[in-house]
Order: sequence, then structure tokens, then C-alpha cells
Amino acid sequence: MWRILSWRNIIDFVSVTLFLYLLLRLAREARALRTAFTIVALYAGALLARNFNLIITGWVLEACAIAGVAVLLFTFQSEMRYLLLRLNSLFRLWPERAGTPPQAGRAIAEAALRLAGPHTGALIVILGGDPVAGVITGGIAVGAAVSSALLESIFQKTSPLHDGAAVVAGDRVIEAAAILPLTDRRDVPAAYGTRHRAALGLSERVDASVVVVSEERGTVTLMRGGHATPIATVDELSQLLKTSQVRPKVHWSRRVRSLLFSDAKLKLIAAGISALVWTVSAVTEVRTVRVVSAPIEFSDVPPGMDISYRSDPRITLQLRGGSWMMDTASLSRLVVTFSLRNAPEGTQHFHVGTDNLDLPAGIVLTSATPSDIVVRLARHKPGAPATPAQPQK
Repeated sequence: MWRILSWRNIIDFVSVTLFLYLLLRLAREARALRTAFTIVALYAGALLARNFNLIITGWVLEACAIAGVAVLLFTFQSEMRYLLLRLNSLFRLWPERAGTPPQAGRAIAEAALRLAGPHTGALIVILGGDPVAGVITGGIAVGAAVSSALLESIFQKTSPLHDGAAVVAGDRVIEAAAILPLTDRRDVPAAYGTRHRAALGLSERVDASVVVVSEERGTVTLMRGGHATPIATVDELSQLLKTSQVRPKVHWSRRVRSLLFSDAKLKLIAAGISALVWTVSAVTEVRTVRVVSAPIEFSDVPPGMDISYRSDPRITLQLRGGSWMMDTASLSRLVVTFSLRNAPEGTQHFHVGTDNLDLPAGIVLTSATPSDIVVRLARHKPGAPATPAQPQK
């Protein structure tokens, strides 16, 4: 029991849980990752089938997993690019927003409210710190300073650039007529059209802020982090664009609570999957046998003592475990360790057992050659150099 709960296995379990949690978060935003989970499940089933000697079943499941990889690569290329970019923001401890200067934010707010008056639709993206390559597509380069007049002219119905989004980075409009990804959520209001769904979809994926002007209702909405905020005045929108770029100051206790309890359902699912993997690996019927030669190490040699003799420098171990665990475990790094704490002077006999080995979960020791080790401790003479212990011939 305590061997299974060793610090290495605990770190391994926590790492797998964290990795699965991140994948589950991404899976909510991309169909490609849900397909990837299916492929992983097929491959895990193939390994389990092989462990029970279900050869044909293992072959079929592995062939399906390989076919799934091919489908994933050819069908979801754009989403796979997005997932790689999204990982950049998930590993950030603090949100970083590039945002716009106050004067640019004011110009955006004025343009949005003026366009709302005559019911002229508009979609304005203010980039944050996340990369958007592969998320925002199309677009025509503009490269002009942000001004309310420029934004109003872009979204006039007679303009060739009005259909799409204007993208703002810093104090410049870098693109117009850009295409944004639509949200996959089903709980969006029925009144939302393509512009609102595109703004919501982008804000769910990256830390950009998106200003939407409805052509039908003449309303202005700010989309940020997957949430919609109705806007009534220029000052309100200008202030929100300004505060959205400020790094929030959060007390450390709130950070810890957020880290532990946010997305609790996903974290529990990730922990459950990790526990299932460990349970299967630990209780699966053992069928594979490996022979490993491991070195011997002695620790906690009493002060004033030297090891004058030891019977063997290495021990041959016969191990047995599931084929999956035996293939993935680092058996070449095993070391047989004996503690000499409080050992008296003279000859000591030690039996080789599981207490002397840090074996991965699911792997058991069946035999050791030699099964016993003999060590002789002698008092160190003052002024005499310590000599390494040598096995007797």
C-alpha cells in the first residue's frame, strides 16, 4: 500500500490528472480534441485487450486508433492549430492583455455608438495577449491609425470592407473584413445573429474584446471571455475597454480557492480517469516477466564506520507485471537500497525484498539473485583513508 503511495507515484498521478484537466478544458472548445479522446480510448482498449491475450480485438482497436489519427490530421487541421495556440494562454498564471491606448478605445466607443444610431452593423476586435493566427482568418490589411471616422467608413454598406470584422492591435487597425469563428454554444439568445455568434466564438477562444453593433436592433454589445455586456453610452464602453486591459489584483487566498475549486466538475472527471487508469494498471492480471540487473546502494552508514566488505555489487531481479506497465516503466533505473542506520560493527545480513525497491505500481518482485546480501562494518581508524568495500573472491 505504502509503495503504491510513494512520492513518485503521487507526482505521476497528479501530473496525469492536470494534463487530462487541460485537455478536457480544450475539448469544450474544439471538436478535434473530442475526436482525439476517442483515439486515446481506442488505443488504451487495444493495450488492455493485449494484456488479456485478446489478440484479434487488440489488432482491431489499434487499427481503428490509427485510422482515427489520419482522420484527425486531415479533417481538423485548423482546429489543431487553434489548440496549439490556445495552450499558450492556458499555462499563463496571469492574463496579459495588449489592449489599446485610452484614445484608441475612446475612438472605438464613439464609432460603435454612432454606427448604432442608423442601425449600421459592425464588428470590431481589440486584440489581447493571445495569438490569433489560425483563429481569425481572411482579412484585408489596413495598417492605419485608429479613428472613429475610419471605423465608421469601413462599416458603411457601400464599403467593400464592411462584411466582416475590423481588427485593432494597439492604436492601429491592422485588418478589415476578417472572419471570426462561430461559437458552438447552444444557450445563446435567439436574437443573436451571425455577428454576435462570431464575437462570442472569438471571445471564448482568446482574450480579445469584441464590440458588436446590431444591424437589426441598433444596440452595442461588448463580448469578453464568453460573456456579453450591453452598452448604453460612449463613456461606458470607453471605460470597459480601458479596464479590460488592466491586470486584476487578486488576493492570494482567492487565487488558491479559484485554483482548487474552479471547474470542479472537469477536475473531478480528470481525477476519475486518472484513478481508473491506475486501477487498471495495478489490478490487471500479470503476464509479462522481465529480468533486470540492478546496482546496490547503502545509505545511513553509522558515523565512524566503513563498509569493509559486501558480498555482491549487483542483484539480478525477476519482475512480473502487466505488459502495459512493463513496457512503459523505467526498469533500467532501479536501484536496490539498504539502510545501515544503527547497524553495529561486524557482519550484517540483509534479505532482498520489496522494501529495498521503489517499484512502479502494478509490478511485483518474484525473485532476487542473490536473495541475501552480506555486509561487514569496521570502525574507521583515525588518519587512515577510507577504502571502498570490495566483494571477496
